[in-house]
Amino acid sequence: MRKRAPSQAAKSQDPPCALVHKNTSEDATKAHEALRADPILWSRLSFSGIQPDLGGVLWELRDCPCCGSTVSREISAADALGAIAEQAGRIQRSLDVLRGRG
Repeated sequence: MRKRAPSQAAKSQDPPCALVHKNTSEDATKAHEALRADPILWSRLSFSGIQPDLGGVLWELRDCPCCGSTVSREISAADALGAIAEQAGRIQRSLDVLRGRG
C-alpha cells in the first residue's frame, strides 16, 4: 500500500519530528526526550533490550534512528516481560518460516 505524500499545507503545520535532529548535544537531548515522551514514536524505535540499574530499576533500551544512540526509559517488570515476549514472538515466527512451518 502506497502512502500519500502530505500536502504542502500539512507539512508546514507539522511540528519538528523527534526522529531527526542535529548532532549537537542539546538537540540530541531534546529529541531523545521527545522520543521518550511519545508512546507511538517510542514503539517504532528499534528495540535493544532491557537493562537494570544498580538500584534494580528496569530500563527499556531503544535505538535513535538519527544518531544511533541508545535511548532508555524506565519500564515496569510486567511491561518489560511484554516487550520481550513480543520480540520473542517475532523471532519465533521468523524461525518457523525458515524451517518451512510458517
